[in-house]
Amino acid sequence: MVYNREALVERLFAAGYVRRSQVDGPGQFSVRGDIVDIYAPDMRQPARVEYWDDEIDSLASFDLLTQRRDGSLEKIYLSPAREVLFGNTVQTAEALRDAWKKARGKHRAALEKAMEADLAQLDSGLMPEAMDKYYGLRYAVPATLLDHLTSPIFVLDEVGGIRDAQKATEFRRGEELTGLLEEGVICPGLDVLYQTMDDLAIAAQKQSTLLCENFLRGMNEFKLKDLINAEAFAAPNWGGDLASLREDLDPLVEQGYAIALFAGTPKGAAALTRDLADKGYAVSMSRDVRPAKGLVQILPGHLTAGCTFPFARVAVLSSRRHGLDEASEAAKKRKKEQKRPVQPVGHHARRLCGAPEPRHRHVRRHPAAGSAGCHQRLPQSAVFRLRRAVCARYPTGPAFPLHRPRR
Repeated sequence: MVYNREALVERLFAAGYVRRSQVDGPGQFSVRGDIVDIYAPDMRQPARVEYWDDEIDSLASFDLLTQRRDGSLEKIYLSPAREVLFGNTVQTAEALRDAWKKARGKHRAALEKAMEADLAQLDSGLMPEAMDKYYGLRYAVPATLLDHLTSPIFVLDEVGGIRDAQKATEFRRGEELTGLLEEGVICPGLDVLYQTMDDLAIAAQKQSTLLCENFLRGMNEFKLKDLINAEAFAAPNWGGDLASLREDLDPLVEQGYAIALFAGTPKGAAALTRDLADKGYAVSMSRDVRPAKGLVQILPGHLTAGCTFPFARVAVLSSRRHGLDEASEAAKKRKKEQKRPVQPVGHHARRLCGAPEPRHRHVRRHPAAGSAGCHQRLPQSAVFRLRRAVCARYPTGPAFPLHRPRR
């Protein structure tokens, strides 16, 4: 197709791409003669566009290290390279100057100082890399993921934990922003880059929101419309004995529970399905079957513990040290044995200069040994007399064998 090369370069600048002499990372592009290399953030490999005048002659991916073509492409999708987009350099400079002119007093002077270097780059036709600091100027009302969804169900699990994590994150970011304020990189008004817990509470009020808490704690920022108690009780794990499993299943089946049972390996799940079917239970191995009253759904896999939910008449049981659990334990044991160091024994231990066996060795008094009578660990570069033989340890050189002289 015909696509003007200069128009492509202009659109890449507007989309937040940075021009380089050679592409070496996402969000960059380069122009060399009739070749335009582009590396979009969501690409696995950069793409090469070869022109013949204003017509695109070929599209291909290429290796970032060797710069050689890999394979032909039919089309490429170019996503924006930044979160904050102002447009081209001229439009961006106009937007920043408009915001600066609207400011008053000390804020105007601080804004002018923070924008000075970026405006100089924009006037020369270059897009500055740190444009995210102008987030508040570009978007008067920030958007979140919830603004792009239609009637979402918003689930907040452990609101207290979310609040604590947000405070810790806010503290860390506050330290970073304080440093940028002191350096003059940003000024007051450009330091509002993240939403807070208050913003989260406002967004939750606008959506169908479910707050999940183990213990009811103060949630003053949320207006609760209904309170639902969902009780849960721990269930014993299955050890592999069919008789004990039936003792746990029978009361649940009689009360009309829908039961999910994780039986370890796929082979174990198939065998257990046959055994329970022979005993008269309603069983299924399909993941697509909807839970039903009295139905035992047997699946491969395992959990650390089972659980019953009386309010929903649902029970989840799992195997214990069976199938997958045993395989994982065996793999951990093999891995641990491979990491265990090998201790030298017998005459091999005595051949290691300066590395005696773990047990104590008696050291005869020697000027370099001081008044020590016995040692378990000897310092590097130590010189000592061991049964009438003198040995010197060289940390950077080879270990010399220690020969025991005849009496």
